[in-house]
Amino acid sequence: MSKNSKKGRQLEIHLNPDLDLDLIRDVLTKNRRAHIPCIFPDDVAVALYDCLRRDVPWSVAFNNGDTTYDMDEAKLKAITEVDRLKLSGGIAAQARSRFQFIFQNYRVDDAIKRGENSKSYIHRYHEFLNGEEFKTFIRYISDVDEIDFIDAQATKYVHGHFLTRHDDLNQEKGRRLAMVLNLTPSWNTDWGGLLQFHDDDGHIAEAFAPTFNALNLLYVGQAHSVSYVTPFAGYPRLAITGWVRDHN
Repeated sequence: MSKNSKKGRQLEIHLNPDLDLDLIRDVLTKNRRAHIPCIFPDDVAVALYDCLRRDVPWSVAFNNGDTTYDMDEAKLKAITEVDRLKLSGGIAAQARSRFQFIFQNYRVDDAIKRGENSKSYIHRYHEFLNGEEFKTFIRYISDVDEIDFIDAQATKYVHGHFLTRHDDLNQEKGRRLAMVLNLTPSWNTDWGGLLQFHDDDGHIAEAFAPTFNALNLLYVGQAHSVSYVTPFAGYPRLAITGWVRDHN
């Protein structure tokens, strides 16, 4: 553990006081999505990045239809090379015509319920999301007044990872807004990993690069995806994602 990481855990998490809330609200209202740069003070963003690099026990997440699997390191090591190739082939085959994803993740909400990693800085971030400062911020910039819960999941996209087109709608879980806090210090758009928004005619209407310390915020119901991370990507694409919910 680095000294910087230990210091980072002691930092109070709060929003950048220089944010233009009225501008953010106008953009979000007009476009139903917003890219918000410099969402946190630099030292908070660096501490979160350091936490994801050093403190997070990653699993590999993928789906088979509506069923999601999280495979930890021990399970991955137990898979034979033949089975690993079959799994990769099956994921690629489904991605051709159906919703499919594969990336590394750490479900903060589940870890909290299990009482794991309680001192991790990402757990302080989860507490911040569900505190009054952030909820007040969301209420002001959006039309979501009733916020019951905001969940969080750390994600890491490396070579070959992707998330195909979907809209995040889930009335049972009360999802209203989706959030992506990007925490990769440097990213080249040629590497993929872009948050893409799809038009009804099949074109990409807009795409957000995973800019460090930027929060991408969108109302659910919009078709979007994360583009394939290329074999020549220089770094993992790190982020903390989640949903603003009106009930839990």
